Amino acid sequence: CIEFCVVTRRLDLLFDEIYLKFEDVGYTTVFLDVLEPYVLNDKLQYIAPQVMAQFVEHCKVTNDVATVERCLLHMDVSIMDFDSILMLLRKYEMYSALLHVFAHGLNDFITP
Repeated sequence: CIEFCVVTRRLDLLFDEIYLKFEDVGYTTVFLDVLEPYVLNDKLQYIAPQVMAQFVEHCKVTNDVATVERCLLHMDVSIMDFDSILMLLRKYEMYSALLHVFAHGLNDFITP
């Protein structure tokens, strides 16, 4: 179902109804784990804010915050919640992703 939504660009369906179904049956972590390859292969360049928050939390719990950095380098950061992402990147010293967010999301090449 994730492949279908990505190919047909139905991200509204993916991050609303389908995500909620995974959440209802207790398979949120499976959903979040499956997203990573789509992002890293540039098939998915956006994750809805509520799902992104869960993705980040999932990566923190599994002690794999480097995955967040790798994924952010492949995402369209211009449409993300900058405050929460920047706070996370600074906290975990993910400087490559921090530079990426400032340069591509905020068009700011000086601040970082």
